[in-house]
Amino acid sequence: AAVLLRRSNSVDSAKNLSFDASLADISLCNEIPAELARSFDDFDSLEGGHAREFIPEECLTPPVLDEGDWLQCVVTREDKLKFRFYVEIGPNEGRFVLSAVQYGQTFYISQYESFPSDFDPTDLDMDAPDQKFCAVLKKVESKDTCEYELFALREDTPMVRVRHSSAHFEEPGTDIRTVEVAMRGEAVDAGTPASPKFNWDIAHPLSSPKSLGRHRSISSGSHGGLRTEEGELLLKNQLPSWNPESECLVMKFWNNRIRASSSKNYALYKGADLDAAEDEHDVDLSDAVLQFGKVESGYYVLDFKAPMSPLNAFAIALSGFAYKV
Repeated sequence: AAVLLRRSNSVDSAKNLSFDASLADISLCNEIPAELARSFDDFDSLEGGHAREFIPEECLTPPVLDEGDWLQCVVTREDKLKFRFYVEIGPNEGRFVLSAVQYGQTFYISQYESFPSDFDPTDLDMDAPDQKFCAVLKKVESKDTCEYELFALREDTPMVRVRHSSAHFEEPGTDIRTVEVAMRGEAVDAGTPASPKFNWDIAHPLSSPKSLGRHRSISSGSHGGLRTEEGELLLKNQLPSWNPESECLVMKFWNNRIRASSSKNYALYKGADLDAAEDEHDVDLSDAVLQFGKVESGYYVLDFKAPMSPLNAFAIALSGFAYKV
């Protein structure tokens, strides 16, 4: 069976290099060219049985969905430090996607459902995992915020950056989570099938609820601080609104999927959409690209659509467990 590799472009480049006359006798070189060295390392890993330490295209590609549809998934949390990510609704219902373990301030993401099988994340005297993971979510040192970066294994450029902070609402006198995400832009064509091995399509479109109300009261610090670089897409969460009748902050979620109150509940929108609206609550929920929230203890909804990929969505969800409002 064909194996989809994240480094397929590098491998193709290495094949082209092998026909270069200057590389005809590689033994005469003092150093193997970087492209070939990396490709040899990749193939050595595959031969050694480490294929799942490479990220498949299906985890890097946004889901292919009908207009208005979301990929409806769940994240389970065990012993507060172990996480598993499954498709909940659709043709792939119950399909395992990724797992993760939190060790200190770092999350190790794996394609093995049983990961880690013989590792106790609460024992910080143990060494961190050194195999069977394909990506790492690392905390960035910061005094006032919680910021994480996602890296594929053996890569030094972050795939996504997530920043959690808080905003103070004067009327109820409470702090609310704010989330900002910077990720690589919409380079993937959402109309292209994600993978011949794994079709993310959802069969039945669902209607979207109406937009949120306009009333809220907030003092300062709602958004800002996460700088985007060229080619990155900025996402922000929509803040809740104050409901004077029930005297509480309220927020609606797509298809009423999120059932329990939690400071971890949020929906992400393109920052440009929120900034363009006179009131950010005028932006309809159908424009959101991700929603995450609690259903019951240890069970969380994670729904998303293009331009969000499964790996990025999971990483964003994981980062929220590391920050308490």
